[in-house]
Amino acid sequence: MKKILLLFSGVMILQSCFDVKPTTFRRTYKDANELIHSTPKLSTVPFLKAHMKDGSVYILSDTWTQDTITGNITGNGKHFDFNRRLMKEGVFEIPYDSLALFETNNQLQNMDEEFSSTLRALTVTNLIVTTICITNPKVCFGSCPTFYLCPTENVHYSAAEGFSNAIAPSLEYADIDALGNVNVGNEPFQLTMKNEALETHCVNSIGVYAVPVEHGYRTCHTNHDEFYRCSREVMPFKAVAAEGTILRQVAYDDKLERFSVSDSFNMASKEEIFLDYHLPDQTANSVGMLLDFRQSIMTTFLIYNAIAYMGDEVGDVFARMENGENLSERLKNGIQKELGGIEVYLKNNKSQKWELQGTFYETGPIAINSQLIPFSKQNLSGTVSVKLRLNKGLWRIDRAALAVIDKKVEPVKYTPTRVLRNGEIDVKAISQLSDANRHLISEPGDVYTLFFDSIPAQSEMDLFLRSEGYYWEWMRDYWLKEKNMTELRKMILRPAAYLRQQAKSYKQYENQIEEEFWNSRIEGKIFTRNEK
Repeated sequence: MKKILLLFSGVMILQSCFDVKPTTFRRTYKDANELIHSTPKLSTVPFLKAHMKDGSVYILSDTWTQDTITGNITGNGKHFDFNRRLMKEGVFEIPYDSLALFETNNQLQNMDEEFSSTLRALTVTNLIVTTICITNPKVCFGSCPTFYLCPTENVHYSAAEGFSNAIAPSLEYADIDALGNVNVGNEPFQLTMKNEALETHCVNSIGVYAVPVEHGYRTCHTNHDEFYRCSREVMPFKAVAAEGTILRQVAYDDKLERFSVSDSFNMASKEEIFLDYHLPDQTANSVGMLLDFRQSIMTTFLIYNAIAYMGDEVGDVFARMENGENLSERLKNGIQKELGGIEVYLKNNKSQKWELQGTFYETGPIAINSQLIPFSKQNLSGTVSVKLRLNKGLWRIDRAALAVIDKKVEPVKYTPTRVLRNGEIDVKAISQLSDANRHLISEPGDVYTLFFDSIPAQSEMDLFLRSEGYYWEWMRDYWLKEKNMTELRKMILRPAAYLRQQAKSYKQYENQIEEEFWNSRIEGKIFTRNEK
């Protein structure tokens, strides 16, 4: 669920159907598009919109098929050019290599699984949503793949969230998350991966990085994917925020988090936390900030706002991104920059100035991240003062410690040797995860169990998860009613003004959003894949 980059970065899978015959489609793209997304109770006639790399769009109705040899899609419909002028009606064969993405309101009953897993967009139908999602759609649970060390643990004890910013193929990347110290017994180490949201996850690879535990040391991971052996952790003896002392909340990794509420007038308002530590004289040369943190639901609210603003043009917006328009950079320098990360400052005892050491940023409200930022200043001892500057209402901090760094280390990477999907052996999964050109597809309610037989038994390891892939948010039909392209443009082009404007609206959700978010999580299968 790590998502501020999602706002433009994924195909929304659209639920909407129509009960009229395909011949009732009017000739303009605008009318056809609105008919697709607004006409209720028309489930007998599915649609497929194929967005092409040249900017044109095919709208196919009735039925379509996939050529199992060429991969091309054939069906009856209309072809609109880049400017959405009708070019031709009839039967088309759409070349797979020219496809940017597609959207549909129906399961791809006649699509080969291996083919569909390599499409630029895997689409499914929004079959079931919870009552909470219907009555309050902007707090509906959303998540990238969630990982568990124990399969029976609930979402509040998720060990990691995978590739959280990658909500489109063009944003696919690898994400590394700390799993902690693990004692591997006689049984092979196993990891459980769940899809607990209305999303389709396309997983390219999964691996576990391991560093053998040495007595008195632990391995820490930086936001630049470096690994350091640390000899000790130092808890603060003083921790102060606007509300007063917060020492109890930030001194231990006990899930008793420090967080604040948002500003009523500006969602981008900042706050500061002041931390004091005592380092003994024999401290090693290098020290760093070790922070356990996660986000609130603020970014989820903003993401769902953006999706709603796109309305029935959502596929067109994301097709532009898949065709190379770098919309994510606008967001990175807009909304994300306005909200910011957790900036870490070290006080120079000589000049009494605060010196920036680095910034923590990891999106997602589910799993707690544990990361290290090494300080640039060496040979620290005595009282060390640190300041954290962060957005109000956006961050939750579990522990804020200093780590004494011993040396840089290189972990050993292990890959899964066996995979179960929903309790049954999945013979294709290993080849999918080991082939850079293929993806393992996880649908709402899926549970994958991954076994790592090669990790030595009876060993104590510091483990880190490396997951690579992307995922698609599902479109909800009730979002379509809030289409507002003017507001979407404001969000992208005038983020500071937009965050001030939305502050009061977010306040209406903030007090209830946490509980309702967790209660709307998907449990159990709601989508059945066609088996071959």
